[in-house]
Amino acid sequence: MINEGVNKKNLFKEKYTGTIADRIEFKKLLDAVSEKETIIVTKLDRFARNTRETLEVIEPLLERDITIRVLNLGTIENTPMGG
Repeated sequence: MINEGVNKKNLFKEKYTGTIADRIEFKKLLDAVSEKETIIVTKLDRFARNTRETLEVIEPLLERDITIRVLNLGTIENTPMGG
């Protein structure tokens, strides 16, 4: 298991795949994350089902100054270099 500095009380684990539209834990995560925080996800396909949904989810997070770290890709952030 990779320890990425995650506080276990703030760990959200979804039991469904990204193909399920009603992801309760994912919605809880989006409601709980605050400005300047980082969301860490193992793979981008765990975050969204397709490119359009990815953009629909990521853009509002970036506007709130939230960083998304995809372990197998890198960091997506609202900076000139990151997004």
